[in-house]
Amino acid sequence: MPTQETVRRLIDRFSHTIASRFRKADEPAVAKDKLHRITRSVLDSVVSPPSCGPLARELEKTVAAHVSSPNPLTRSMLIVLPPCEQGGVIRRWAEEKGHQILQPPVRSELIDSRHEPLPALNGDGTLVIPQLDRWFLRHHNGLDRLRQLLAALDRIDRPCVIGCNSWAWRYLVAATDADLILPPGMTFQAFDADRLHCWFAELVGEDGLQSLRFRRSDSGKDVMAVDEHGKLDNDYFQTLAATSLGIPWVAWHLWRRSLRAENGDLQADRDKAIDQQLSEQTLWIAALEEFRLPGSSRQSALLVLQSLLIHGELSESELAMTMPMQGVAAMLPALRAAGFIDRLDDVYQCHTAAYPSIRGALSAAGFAVDRL
Repeated sequence: MPTQETVRRLIDRFSHTIASRFRKADEPAVAKDKLHRITRSVLDSVVSPPSCGPLARELEKTVAAHVSSPNPLTRSMLIVLPPCEQGGVIRRWAEEKGHQILQPPVRSELIDSRHEPLPALNGDGTLVIPQLDRWFLRHHNGLDRLRQLLAALDRIDRPCVIGCNSWAWRYLVAATDADLILPPGMTFQAFDADRLHCWFAELVGEDGLQSLRFRRSDSGKDVMAVDEHGKLDNDYFQTLAATSLGIPWVAWHLWRRSLRAENGDLQADRDKAIDQQLSEQTLWIAALEEFRLPGSSRQSALLVLQSLLIHGELSESELAMTMPMQGVAAMLPALRAAGFIDRLDDVYQCHTAAYPSIRGALSAAGFAVDRL
């Protein structure tokens, strides 16, 4: 994290604690009262959901090299990804390549002792299990199906690519000794400032928005600008890479969340924004926001968030089965209001932009966190 950004955050936290704010010596490029959040429809046209193309390309190269190896130590590969990855990069890659995908069981059936037999796993080609975290529940009856799958994977003789989120993998290693059956996990190289800049430039180019300028609201600097040596002209992406823990989808959500328009710059109507082609428009990037847990029942909130990170997403009834105490329902609205979780239909999941704050809070409270 750049020193200037670290100091700014410390000052913000201190000022929040004593209910006061310090004035900056320099006036911002655009006053806060002249900036407003951008509507979701315009955001979708300006900053569309990423495909994580770099990860899919790296995954294909890695799998191809492993499958073609004449004497691999194991025919299975374990890909451990950080949580909150909503694009399904492993599943999408498997579908594009035509690999066989093993579908997970229905979660409501995981605690039923009368399991249907596993489908036959032998065959030709590569078998892909995109989300190992969908094969269990943190419940005293919720690991049987997962143990059956691990035993079957130990017996098959074909290439197999297994995906699992990092929090689920940490739990499974402790609960089932899964690391004794599956090979050591691998993950992607963290996205540092340069890698994030290249990826964001690629996304902007794909959307045909090269004329759009992204400027910091405090200094007015174009965050995409580089100097004569091709080096980044400011430290915005260094700050973003540090805050997002090097996780590309977290960085993208933080970037999207920080975008602002000056009053009158962008129309709220999506069609008008597209018709204007956003020609020579400027979007302002506000300081990255920090999330704060609800003041009461902090321990309950952390337990809910930990369970959602392990399982990816859960309904209210499923979440209740994974918790050591009652009263989960009362905590969900508070966490939603604070921006920590989202609800899609009847399913809850951690908000991607809040993940660094969630992980920090769990670590500070002494919870076991993931390792990558």
